Amino acid sequence: FTYINKKDVFKNVDKKFKFSTKIIPNSEWVSLEFCQKELERHFKTLNNNKIETILFHDVKVLFTKNGFKIFRNLEILKKKKYFQKIGLSIYDTQCLSYMIANYDFDVVQCPYNILDRRILASGWFDKLKSKGIEIHIRSIFLQGLLVNKNVYKKKYFKKWKKKFSEW
Repeated sequence: FTYINKKDVFKNVDKKFKFSTKIIPNSEWVSLEFCQKELERHFKTLNNNKIETILFHDVKVLFTKNGFKIFRNLEILKKKKYFQKIGLSIYDTQCLSYMIANYDFDVVQCPYNILDRRILASGWFDKLKSKGIEIHIRSIFLQGLLVNKNVYKKKYFKKWKKKFSEW
């Protein structure tokens, strides 16, 4: 919940919406009971709206032996209908070979925009699609930069001014 300041932000959301949410599990999540309680607490903060996808906010934990147990716990809760899909939120594609070889996930969330097309250039978009794994994109507006007219005034972004202007 690093992005949410107010607890009642989801209070009046139409129940038809399907949500994706990110988790940051630690070693305590190896306990199925703890995992279940944490998710229930997490869902309560979201006003018990229907959660479609649980995303690992950081995939580092999945490279550890605890990662296998945590992932297994999520698979058990998925079968119990706590949510429908398990996914990964990634920053680059370097981890995907390992993840595909070791985990059965449903979704990959990754950045994609006019400056960052690594998911396509790397060939991973087609590989994931051929395996039936959904690709959810984020940062399509460069976290708001592409819709912020003040960005052109900042020295750091001058080198991309032409690209931003074309967009």
